Amino acid sequence: MTKKTTGFVKVKGRLCEYSFEPDKKEPELLIFKCSAANIVQYYPAENVAELLADLPEIILMSRATRKKQSAKEKVVFHVSSDEKRLIEKNASQSGFSSISAFARSKLLESV
Repeated sequence: MTKKTTGFVKVKGRLCEYSFEPDKKEPELLIFKCSAANIVQYYPAENVAELLADLPEIILMSRATRKKQSAKEKVVFHVSSDEKRLIEKNASQSGFSSISAFARSKLLESV
């Protein structure tokens, strides 16, 4: 497999997009992205079928967790128009549906 594969899973009447593509350095690993499940992770290629079977439940659990952990604090920072476009592009390419989710993930991943 050498290219990105995209698909959809239906959860409570809503189509949720996911994608996976081989890692360039380790082709037996796939980069799996699903913004509805808040996932951007590496998975062994042989586990993808199992992951896809579990994906609807993972999405439902992720939604429930996000509702419980809803953000109560606000952080504001200023960027230029060009920086905002770049952030939006990177967020979308990383599988996030919002800049806030992308920024939160990036800022907390080193914690």
